[in-house]
Amino acid sequence: MKLPLRISPCPIIDSVIEIRFDTSLPDDAIFGMFFGQIKSDFPKFDKLPVAQLPDEVKLNDPNLKFSPYFQAQSEGFILRFGPRVLSLSNPGEYVGWEKYFSRFKQLFAGFNRLETEKKYCRVGVRYIDHFEYDIFPKIRMKISLEEKELAEIPKTFSCQLSEKGVSSNLQIANNIALVIENKVTSGGSIIDIDSFMETQPDFTPEQILNTVEECHQIDKRHFFSLLKEDFLAQLCPEYAP
Repeated sequence: MKLPLRISPCPIIDSVIEIRFDTSLPDDAIFGMFFGQIKSDFPKFDKLPVAQLPDEVKLNDPNLKFSPYFQAQSEGFILRFGPRVLSLSNPGEYVGWEKYFSRFKQLFAGFNRLETEKKYCRVGVRYIDHFEYDIFPKIRMKISLEEKELAEIPKTFSCQLSEKGVSSNLQIANNIALVIENKVTSGGSIIDIDSFMETQPDFTPEQILNTVEECHQIDKRHFFSLLKEDFLAQLCPEYAP
């Protein structure tokens, strides 16, 4: 299947590139070192609520192990960082993969200049697309009960797909409420695809970036494989020459 470069209007409302890792540095030391590398682009960080928790709680709760402690914003991007996680999101108007990935590579290069051993454990790329209408009639999927299609009712579908060693959590829901640009929207739909790979500790930085690219492509393939041809045609798809 030939994938479009872009569609219009672009339905992406949020996207996240996330790297999880382990280092030999103390939790409070790694942030100071990383901040020194990227402060010209992200000069002001705010502490997130999890950073205020006692160390004993953060270390003993597995749900908090990969939580970010700090957050900064710059030119439409949000950087979140913790002692075991680095992520960059592009909420709101999507800037396109080329610019987005380039910005992430700059941050990742700064992280890799830290003089400490790093062991990577997970790479993920997530996209959330929003539509102002019920998306189910426009995709190649039907949800049935006793051979009767469950149409025109609020519903949520979720599953996990696998391709080339990459797992993808797929969620499709209609009749949802979202806050977009400080306004609450309801009755629309989302397609949420989170593709990730559990990596080997000896992965090189180059392998990590290649895996980010692969997760992005798999996200994209899953998304466009869902859309019916006539619906895709309505979205003014643009293809490479």
